[in-house]
Amino acid sequence: MQLTSRRLVPPPDRRASAIALALLLPLAVSLPVARAASAPARPALPGDLLAPNRVTQAADVPARSGARLEDGRKPVALPLPRAPDLSGVPALFDHLPIKFPVPGVLRVRVQVASDAAFDHIQYDQHFDAGDDVYIPQLADGTWHLRVRAISPDGLEGPDARRDFRLLARPEAPFLTEPPAGGKRPVGDVTLRWTRNPDAASFVVEVARDPRFTQLALHDEHVSGETAVFHPTDSAFGAADGLYWWRVQSVAADGRRGAWSEPQALVLRPTPRAPLGQVSPDGAAIELRWGGRPEDRAEAELARDAAFQQVVTRGDYETPGARLPRPAAGTYFARYRFVEPDGFKTSWSAPVKIEVASSWHRALGALLPASWPK
Repeated sequence: MQLTSRRLVPPPDRRASAIALALLLPLAVSLPVARAASAPARPALPGDLLAPNRVTQAADVPARSGARLEDGRKPVALPLPRAPDLSGVPALFDHLPIKFPVPGVLRVRVQVASDAAFDHIQYDQHFDAGDDVYIPQLADGTWHLRVRAISPDGLEGPDARRDFRLLARPEAPFLTEPPAGGKRPVGDVTLRWTRNPDAASFVVEVARDPRFTQLALHDEHVSGETAVFHPTDSAFGAADGLYWWRVQSVAADGRRGAWSEPQALVLRPTPRAPLGQVSPDGAAIELRWGGRPEDRAEAELARDAAFQQVVTRGDYETPGARLPRPAAGTYFARYRFVEPDGFKTSWSAPVKIEVASSWHRALGALLPASWPK
């Protein structure tokens, strides 16, 4: 098709400041230029006209090009940016907010409408290259998306269009307890999430991997906002370690929403029982345990296995403790680790220690070294 030229003819009673015009039609246009000294250049909208009786210059702008009109300056034709590639935008979104990367290397304008003619635009925002398009709220249904790249000169290119469906209800709840990356002693863990009035029940999953292929829990019949996870040793590893968990809302009609964002959970192992004995000189009780060098430990000595009658306790930076020797009797000792972030593990199993009476110690000191004591 042969390109033609035409000239905008301003009516005598309509005024406009300096403008910029981006042409999307396959024709060339001869642009008149107004001389004015007041307003800066701005992107033109269809129907913008020049101020009457002030046109002093004209310039031809090729098809699929644009030009900024500034007072007293001849327009310079610039190529319009290409329409962005929307092939990577999903055709179906199952959760809110809607997010997808900004396509291309230029700033873009994003619009969402309920009709293909874009007479009812529900969303209109600009995003920089490298950011994510973020649409916080839309109703479930079919929507129409159009995106324009914006050149460094502020010219918007042609539309890129794509339709998508949103099926996000009932929405996933927010996971509250344990917090993301939270630690718990190995053992039963109570999982909690927010209430969702649109959900009649929930599905809960716990796995040893973030893709949820190594399931440790799958429960489709959770009626409230809590569930208890019972970790056990399995083919995927010991009960302690790293887990991920997520929750899915289920409507009264059985329709399931999207999964919540998975959260990591760390179960720390229970320390092994310490080694404990009365020191060779009989002056103290010595305890030994293993562990990581970055962890410190708390130790307790009690008269009973339930540790209701604690005799002494201490805080230790080394993998062991030396406790003052108590009176004769039966005692129990235990310890737990305190990690650098302040997390405390469960108490270890106790070790039983017998402390002989003082007269027995004195008698033992008089016996030959070869005699058993």
